[in-house]
Amino acid sequence: MNHHLDDRDVYLEQGSSPWPVVMVVGGVLGCLGLASLMMCSLAGLFYLGASAPEPVYWEYDHGSEWTEPIPVTGSTDPRLADLRDARGGWVADQGVDFYGTQPAVFSHYFLVFEGSYGYVSPGAIVVGDRWDNSESPMWRVVYGHTRDDGRWYIGSYGLTHLGDTWDPTWAEKADILYEEIGQKDLPLKVEGP
Repeated sequence: MNHHLDDRDVYLEQGSSPWPVVMVVGGVLGCLGLASLMMCSLAGLFYLGASAPEPVYWEYDHGSEWTEPIPVTGSTDPRLADLRDARGGWVADQGVDFYGTQPAVFSHYFLVFEGSYGYVSPGAIVVGDRWDNSESPMWRVVYGHTRDDGRWYIGSYGLTHLGDTWDPTWAEKADILYEEIGQKDLPLKVEGP
């Protein structure tokens, strides 16, 4: 069974964490009153926690037909390190209240690191299109790969703020990101504002 995290459509793969097994074993031993074994269980808990593999996250496709989950991957290209590290930081930096009025920064340019699978690819550059008082408002692609008219809902924390005036050098960085992790089957490429 998958567990829904936050308000995003990202799921934790079943069986990717040893914690439920460790907690059950610890609980059974604790109920039996075996204090010394409980201490061993706690030691084992810390050992397993330190060596546990990273959980696997999956993104759900909102399309009309079910498709297999897509692993969420991130860029590792060093030329994008600053942009990757700034992903989602604009929300706090600009004091965005998703349930308030549309912030001025919403009309600026953003690089998409985590797209909306099937609609907007990582490596696209977007601007705000429609503020809907959610963490995933509608954005419009101004550069990069998309479907249809390039308007779709994207999670705000998967975007990096670029600025308020178009800079042609952003297209090069967007292309690097697209080549690395972009969705190659989207039919439309928008060439810039």
